[in-house]
Amino acid sequence: DEKGNSGVWSYSLDCNQPFAVWLARTFFRLPYEHAQMQAVNLGGKIAYQLKRQGAQTGSHFAYEPAGPTFFAAPESLEFFLAERYLLFAHTAQGLATGRVHHTPYPLQGATLTAWNDELLCLDGFASPQRPPDNVLRSTGVDVRIYPLVRG
Repeated sequence: DEKGNSGVWSYSLDCNQPFAVWLARTFFRLPYEHAQMQAVNLGGKIAYQLKRQGAQTGSHFAYEPAGPTFFAAPESLEFFLAERYLLFAHTAQGLATGRVHHTPYPLQGATLTAWNDELLCLDGFASPQRPPDNVLRSTGVDVRIYPLVRG
């Protein structure tokens, strides 16, 4: 933000729960999109499919966990990518921020075995024509988001 605080800005967030989409859009001004989503564990390999409502095409990814679970070290790329404690949202009054609280994410590397870049294209980005440079996975944590502060 203008004060130099780092946080997360989302171009889109896909979700298969209509109430969660409504809640995120209404109270947090986050760009949630309705989508059909499915993740299947095929003997340790995770196959993930997504089709955004109204989109002609969908996305698919497949990955295998690689290496031990770890917590990101401060100042590392993994910390920069995963440990965000402030979110940004666009409102009619300008930029708003919301504090985010969670325990550190348990992270694990992953080997991408299949992918496409349709999500990037749906959000107006050009296809990079190559797989991502960094792939991480997490079993997740509980996250608490506090009300937005405008201005």
